[in-house]
Amino acid sequence: MAISETLVQLVDIRDDIRQALINKGVNMTGTIPLSEYPGKIAEISTGEYPGYKVKKGEIGKLSQSNNQTLSGIIPDGIIPLTLKLTHTNTNSDWPVYLGLSSEPFVYGKGNIIGASRTGMVLFYDLEMAYGGLTEIQKYTYYGAHTTNANGTNTLSIVKWLEPIA
Repeated sequence: MAISETLVQLVDIRDDIRQALINKGVNMTGTIPLSEYPGKIAEISTGEYPGYKVKKGEIGKLSQSNNQTLSGIIPDGIIPLTLKLTHTNTNSDWPVYLGLSSEPFVYGKGNIIGASRTGMVLFYDLEMAYGGLTEIQKYTYYGAHTTNANGTNTLSIVKWLEPIA
């Protein structure tokens, strides 16, 4: 095989590898030298969420004193996995609603998940509650409603997915 044929074959192989990386969710925008392909291959998600990286922390924090309902828009570019609701101070009666909605949260939205009369911290696994990522992505809002709550309610997304860039 002539050198020119070998070079054409190598270009074809490079293009096939590039397309395979794109198909796995790796960002291959622009001109990427072949020497950077090993790093791009390392970006392929082999975990539970192909094409996404799991992030933990606290985003979308909402807080109100003596207000029973919290409602926020899911931040762009993420898929929420876990919500955390903290109620401090005095009373909160049954039920406490927590979850996702297609419109701003009000009384009775979401799912009933618990209550406490002396304060509480509740974590809510959205993937389990809503039946997977496809279902979660149908919603625009996250929120909570505590019944007869006095004190401060704080709601945040504490685990989420971001696409691999």
